[in-house]
Amino acid sequence: VIIDMVHIRDTGGKFDDIYDFTARMGPKNANKKVLEALAISGALDCFPEIKREQYFGLDNSQTFIEKLIRYANDLNKSKGEETNLFGESFQEMIEKPSPPTVAEFTELERLEKEKEVLGLYMSGHPLDKYKKIINDITSSAYEEVKITRKSEFVIGLAKDIVKGVGNNQKPYMKFLLIGLEDSMTFNLRDKNYEEYEKYIEEGKAVMLKIKWDSFKPKNETKMIEFMKVESVIPESQFYNQVNKFTLSIPLSEMIQETLAKLEYVLKNHNGNTPVLLSIETPINTVSTTIDNAEDIPDVADEEKEEGVSVKAIEFKSLTFKVRVSETLLSDLYNVISIDKVKLAL
Repeated sequence: VIIDMVHIRDTGGKFDDIYDFTARMGPKNANKKVLEALAISGALDCFPEIKREQYFGLDNSQTFIEKLIRYANDLNKSKGEETNLFGESFQEMIEKPSPPTVAEFTELERLEKEKEVLGLYMSGHPLDKYKKIINDITSSAYEEVKITRKSEFVIGLAKDIVKGVGNNQKPYMKFLLIGLEDSMTFNLRDKNYEEYEKYIEEGKAVMLKIKWDSFKPKNETKMIEFMKVESVIPESQFYNQVNKFTLSIPLSEMIQETLAKLEYVLKNHNGNTPVLLSIETPINTVSTTIDNAEDIPDVADEEKEEGVSVKAIEFKSLTFKVRVSETLLSDLYNVISIDKVKLAL
């Protein structure tokens, strides 16, 4: 299709608008599937008078794309018929469909449309806004939980939810959890179903506490292994799981302006999560005289930063506690870089 598109443009000149494009491409190259993929991928943004959302907007049970195709077909069929009995051009009589007025896609709607049309999330991922908490406190790959054999948190989108009644006449739920790296099917049964079923919604993000477990059925010799769901945390409570909030700042960046901005942000997000300040400094400049410091150092770590040995001295703030949220993180990223903020359980 792309090769044909370039050839048609090179031989016939630049496309005037989406109507000219659809007609010149013809029904083979500008069918519904192709136009949907071009629209949702942004390839048709070169015709700025029509937005991506409008191609999928419905009018009289037809999308604008479907109307475009019909218009192009009628236009091409009329090429051999010059005029009607009144001398009017048949092509001039064919009315161009008007794009419908529709609301803009939300970020999630845009991404889900990409997945529906293209088979993948192209411009991002619905979980991108949770990358920080995923990277810091959860296992980004579900398969890793099988290796650790420990209880781990994972975050994903609930999809393909199926509810039913088992052989024991009790309800159950089966769903696919789609993460940043992989996906896995989970089941909720018995007490877990009764307690957590309400948190699992189609297309919504959810946090699971899971563990790779096993048991040996009665009168059986072979162990059965499975992924056990220990708890389910809804999207609104993700950040409530954070019990440690650390800000790492190089000593060279501990200037009055930066500290004032940090203090302002922390004050505006007052909560119950302790704040730790990790001061990174070259080892030979670390002072051991901290008796008069307001905050008490907890730990000191040695690490390599750009080839220089540094020591990170951690102080627990006696002044600030915060309510961890997306807004707090966003405000902090305007002051310090994302890698200087660390979330922990």
